Amino acid sequence: MSFRPLHIVTVSSEVHPFAKTGGLADVAGALPQALARLGHKNTVILPAYRIIDPRKFNVTGTGQTITCSIENVSHCVNILKSDHLPGITTLFLDHPAFSGRSELYGTAAGDYPDNAFRFALFCRAAVELIETLEQPPDVVHCHDWQTGLIPALIRCSPGRKTFWEKTNTVFTIHNLAYQGVFPKEQYALTGLPEKYFKMDGLEFYGQVNYLKGGIFFADRLTTVSPTYAREILTPEQGFQLDGALKAREKVLTGIINGIDYQEWDPAADKYLTINYDQARTANKSNLKRILYKKLGLVHSGNRPLLAMVTRLAGQKGCDLVLEAVDELVELGCDLAVLGTGEQRYHDAFERKKRLYPQNFGLSLSFDPGLSHLMYAGSDMFLMPSLYEPCGLGQMIALRYGSIPVARRTGGLADTIVDYEPSFSDSNGFLFDGFNSPELVSAVKKALQVYRKKEDWSLLTGRAMSGDFSWDRSAIKYQELYYSLIQKN
Repeated sequence: MSFRPLHIVTVSSEVHPFAKTGGLADVAGALPQALARLGHKNTVILPAYRIIDPRKFNVTGTGQTITCSIENVSHCVNILKSDHLPGITTLFLDHPAFSGRSELYGTAAGDYPDNAFRFALFCRAAVELIETLEQPPDVVHCHDWQTGLIPALIRCSPGRKTFWEKTNTVFTIHNLAYQGVFPKEQYALTGLPEKYFKMDGLEFYGQVNYLKGGIFFADRLTTVSPTYAREILTPEQGFQLDGALKAREKVLTGIINGIDYQEWDPAADKYLTINYDQARTANKSNLKRILYKKLGLVHSGNRPLLAMVTRLAGQKGCDLVLEAVDELVELGCDLAVLGTGEQRYHDAFERKKRLYPQNFGLSLSFDPGLSHLMYAGSDMFLMPSLYEPCGLGQMIALRYGSIPVARRTGGLADTIVDYEPSFSDSNGFLFDGFNSPELVSAVKKALQVYRKKEDWSLLTGRAMSGDFSWDRSAIKYQELYYSLIQKN
């Protein structure tokens, strides 16, 4: 059966490469490009933050303005445009609430106190902008709480226009822990009728919750892995929204994110002095020596290197790794950690570095070049997360032949097949409990395979041959969009 090309409007508070704080930007930048390669028309909408370089990204004015009235105050939003992303029309909403700030959501002192206003304006201006398009889009795809009001505005606004009759909305939850919760008094900013401030609307324990606008009013809900889609239905990982999500379970789907195969390709990685692929794995050993030298470690030749590239936070399992370091070094492992985060973890990892200067490498920094070298030069990759909606690190590690040792949760459970000699699709090692003894046990199992060169070679080859590209993920989204269109 053949289907017509669709027009998909993506709305996100951050989009790579224009503005980024995390994985949300990667998805919002890569998915539309993958959909464009499938033949679909794509428009992307985001705020015009100050950090966006207009010359670098060829951002120009369109002469178009949108006026939004919020609490009887008119706000003029200028529309800017860029053709930087191939096959994509990128539109920016330019207003001092965005261009007048140094960061996207807040500073080290905390979130901006007017974020309720800022992202109500973003949502309302985005809806107004879409209504100026020549034809209604087939799908408006919204991402995370900053866009949660859009499905509610499209469906529930007074005097809803016939423009939206055949447009479907998709709302993706990237991390349920972030919800956009504000005092009840700020509900008026949304522009929605008072009757939607209720339990099966935007009310949340007496406050307003922007994420609930997406949950209750989008036509379809997605999240970033099938396992995470099940986990957020539980009290343990539902962050007090498990009841709301259960009410809409029938329209909830988990689709694994992809990784950018142009950026993450060991055969052509610009950050590596030596490139390699499945046919040239000896070069990976040479990169390991380079990494050891860069980290100031002593390369013995037979000790595996376990890497961790992450935000240094409790959710990422930093406590488990810290508790396990002594035993892992004694077992014959070397470790390397790259990242920044909470000061207590900075201090704790620095103490381990001083204790094992020859076996523990540490860089408390954001260093893209070193991160690429860590994936390429390591033998194993640690991801002992408490929860991990999708996770990109394990997919990058697999592509680079660094075998993941991870906790069985979220996207880690969906992309890693626990090693068994008889399994032809095994590509890593999983453990279940959030504790250091189980992490150590999984590493011990990996060491047994590592010491059998032929078995390890088969395992790394299998890991590198997996497909975690955005093209695969885009096909899943395309299927979801068409399932909506067919219902109209």
